[in-house]
Amino acid sequence: MLQTEKWNPILKEWGGLFTARDSDDIPDGFSPNLLNVRITGSHVRGAKGYEIRGTRNATAGEISSQYTYNRNDGKQRMLRVRDTGSAGTLEWYDAVNEDWYTLLASLTTGKIMGFAEFNTSSTNQCIFCNGVENLSVWTGATTRLTAAVTATDTTINVADTTDFPASGTIIYNGTEIAYSAKAATTFTVASAHASAGADDGVAQAADDSTHAALTKGNILLSAKDRLWIAGQPSGPNNLDYSDEGAPFTYTGGAQRTDSGTEDFYNIGGEITGLSHKGEEIIVLGEDGADGFNFTYPTSTTKAPVFREIFRSKGRGCTNHKSIVKVNNDIYFTNRNGLASISDLEGSEKLVQKSVMRDILPTVTGYDFTESTSAFFDTESILLVSCKSDPDFPANDTVIGMEFYRTKDGLDTFSFTRFDWPVNDWAILNDADGIPELHFGSSLEQNSHKAFETYQNDGAPRNIRYAMKRYNLGDPFQEKAIPYTGIKGMIKDGTDVKVKLLLNAGFLSEQTKTIESTGAYVSQSTLNTIGAFALGTNPVGATLAEVAELKQFLVYQDWGIDTAPNDVQLIFESDTDGGTFLIDTVAMVLDAQGYAKRDDITI
Repeated sequence: MLQTEKWNPILKEWGGLFTARDSDDIPDGFSPNLLNVRITGSHVRGAKGYEIRGTRNATAGEISSQYTYNRNDGKQRMLRVRDTGSAGTLEWYDAVNEDWYTLLASLTTGKIMGFAEFNTSSTNQCIFCNGVENLSVWTGATTRLTAAVTATDTTINVADTTDFPASGTIIYNGTEIAYSAKAATTFTVASAHASAGADDGVAQAADDSTHAALTKGNILLSAKDRLWIAGQPSGPNNLDYSDEGAPFTYTGGAQRTDSGTEDFYNIGGEITGLSHKGEEIIVLGEDGADGFNFTYPTSTTKAPVFREIFRSKGRGCTNHKSIVKVNNDIYFTNRNGLASISDLEGSEKLVQKSVMRDILPTVTGYDFTESTSAFFDTESILLVSCKSDPDFPANDTVIGMEFYRTKDGLDTFSFTRFDWPVNDWAILNDADGIPELHFGSSLEQNSHKAFETYQNDGAPRNIRYAMKRYNLGDPFQEKAIPYTGIKGMIKDGTDVKVKLLLNAGFLSEQTKTIESTGAYVSQSTLNTIGAFALGTNPVGATLAEVAELKQFLVYQDWGIDTAPNDVQLIFESDTDGGTFLIDTVAMVLDAQGYAKRDDITI
């Protein structure tokens, strides 16, 4: 019978990826190798995967851009650019039909679309441009057919016309058509075109011609009551800004409300991104960033003010889609990974700092030139997509920056990693107003909802978490490790391989399996409604991620007759619909063999 005092709980606090030191010299609780896991501090669990949204498109291509437009009435419209490799199509998502419909076709292939919203109390304006086609605007008005349409119809029946103007142009089945009048549920047309189905999505057509003379740029920022435009092929250093309150007016002038143009020469050759912080517009390039704002010499005039924020070769922004704000910090990717622009405490200065120093050996070979970032507040995670190999044709990896609190109440973060092919992110509220994370694929013409299912688009996914190599502070002392104890939760149909490495595997490697059907697994599934005191969740994780799990407590007899200096456990599951959670790991470790002596010196 085992004596309880011999058990050494070596892992109760769980951290994320840490590869900047040897795996036996990283902080306790961190991992030198992980994939598709979530980090909470108190436990590690398999991350949910993703599933498709909309009709599957099996032909080659990608979703080059994805964006959620927020109207002034609180309604949201998710947009994407589907690129076949020969042409792009701007599409909008109908959450009721769960499908995508054409808004603007025949776009230039291989161009990244930039988006911004510039709403007023009376107008809805989603503004977009890819740097080639005209600066365009859309109101976000959508509805659905309630009856099929034939080419001879003069009345088009829809669910609701409230958001549409009295007359204008609509688009359904990929073709625009003008209407001369509307009623509550009908549009009047001179002649129609046939619909594909009886409930096809209908949208107000985008205006892609009115602003043909304006600057064509794909880096758009709505801030300080102006629209800011960069990413101009004809002027890569130029930043245009509109009149105050008038995003399509660029006539220039010295008045404080007038528009204008400024050039930025010393940030790396071209403007690669825009953001804002305090009173400044932050202008980023590949080699640095400048702050830009105005002073007002008189009540009616303005003068530009430039401020150098940082200069560092290659440490600037790779592209505008990688910029995201978390609280008041600006995060972006450079060639070395994720960086931030933060306030320097106790001063008015801003400082640029690397965020991924603890995982630098991991990301050194990654390619961040096409990265895109998102902060998903619901899950307290910042996500950055990238290529795990510069020779790979598209983004295939996502680095997750998990924000959580330690048991001492300190705010901290850890890194995790997902094998997701992401070109762009969008956050869309569901019918109950709960934010959901979506992304456009870098490998196919499809979009997906993230953290949704226990698969990756219908396929099995690999969950992996390697513990550090433990030598218990003495790398010279040999040890006996007859037993391990593991406590956690497991979903039906899941097998977790537990791999034991002695001396990093140079001495020995053994594998055991934790099965969801094992005798050490509780027969009761976690029921979060009424089964526990006051119906509380005893795990602390998101209810949806633990409600189907069963508790396990397993003791493993390894039968080892060798004496390692250090030991390491790796938990891994190639699972189709399964998942697991681990909160405590313990070992029986005894000194064995040669012991160091204080009277021996070298």
